[in-house]
Amino acid sequence: MASKKQLEIQDNVSGMMDKFFSVNDQKPQEAPGASKQSKPKKTPARQRKAAAIQSNKSDKVLRKVFSFWADVDSQEEWRVYAKAKGMTVSDLGTKALQEYMTRHKLTGNQQQIYDLYLDKK
Repeated sequence: MASKKQLEIQDNVSGMMDKFFSVNDQKPQEAPGASKQSKPKKTPARQRKAAAIQSNKSDKVLRKVFSFWADVDSQEEWRVYAKAKGMTVSDLGTKALQEYMTRHKLTGNQQQIYDLYLDKK
């Protein structure tokens, strides 16, 4: 059985939910005083990144391919290594994938699947 305090909390939460959500509306109501967020301002780091991407765009069409989870220590190592080499972490990742594919060749069946897929493009 719920205590008096728990029942008060449930009533408060229900009241707040009713205030912000209407049964007839598909969208939740906007919180009082809330406004649309503006685009984040470009910081010097963002400007450098945008400039680097823009300069690469003249050579090849780029798009973000994927991201993955890695432990913080590894990420920091990659960041420092890339900075020491004068490259971006994206460049380091691209080169790492290319080198992996060069060193680890596909087997016969895998190569056929790979070739068929590339032929469809």
